[in-house]
Amino acid sequence: YSARRNNQQKLEDVFKAIDDANWVLGEFLYHVFRLKDEDGSKRHRSRQHAKLASSFLQGMTRYTPAMIVDAWFRDPDG
Repeated sequence: YSARRNNQQKLEDVFKAIDDANWVLGEFLYHVFRLKDEDGSKRHRSRQHAKLASSFLQGMTRYTPAMIVDAWFRDPDG
């Protein structure tokens, strides 16, 4: 059994993984959603990657793309 983790703890895990990959948040998002490789050829995504990106972009997740963009516009850091 492992203790239930809160959203902040989950975020810290994701941020650590991004940092461990020597990326920043923008690079992570770019690579999640880009359509072509550096040479211009179509990108091949894993089944899990395609499923997660597709569900999000189709608005089938709890937080939709519109909600994310709205939060970006309202964020005092931006």
